[in-house]
Amino acid sequence: LLFTAIDEIVDPEDPGAAEFQEFMGERKTRLGRYIDETDIAINHMLDVSHALRRQGRTDAVPSPNTDLNDIVHDALVITRGKVKFIEIDKKLDATKRFTCRRSQIGQVITNLLANAADAISDTHEGDSEKNGQARIRIETLHHHHDNSEGLKLIIADNGPGIPEENRAAIFED
Repeated sequence: LLFTAIDEIVDPEDPGAAEFQEFMGERKTRLGRYIDETDIAINHMLDVSHALRRQGRTDAVPSPNTDLNDIVHDALVITRGKVKFIEIDKKLDATKRFTCRRSQIGQVITNLLANAADAISDTHEGDSEKNGQARIRIETLHHHHDNSEGLKLIIADNGPGIPEENRAAIFED
């Protein structure tokens, strides 16, 4: 609206009009980019806020009808800053819903992603041709075990792995 009003006010016979209109056109383009970038930032903040709210709740009781892919999505939103330079290969095929303590499962997935990002960032710094692209693979799928139907989550990275001497301490409190 402002730019339309300026176009109407500017006298086309004025020798500086074309230069002024070009200047204002550049400003309009720049302002449009700022608005687009602001919109993206606001949507990202909303995503983070929603993900943190879902994961931040203490689950007094397990939540029925939970979608594992939604939990993975929230964990990726929360860890976006850590994984932004890492190639994420997602294959989220699990469609079966399940009952779980959503915030606890979300915290586990978030920790796994953050730890993987930290480990492979150190490995893949510097010479990317020598070390290759940092990559995390996330997969959800249906899984059958001992005549029971369930879900399987795979989080794998191309980092160095956990040293043998530290593996026994992984599940300690």
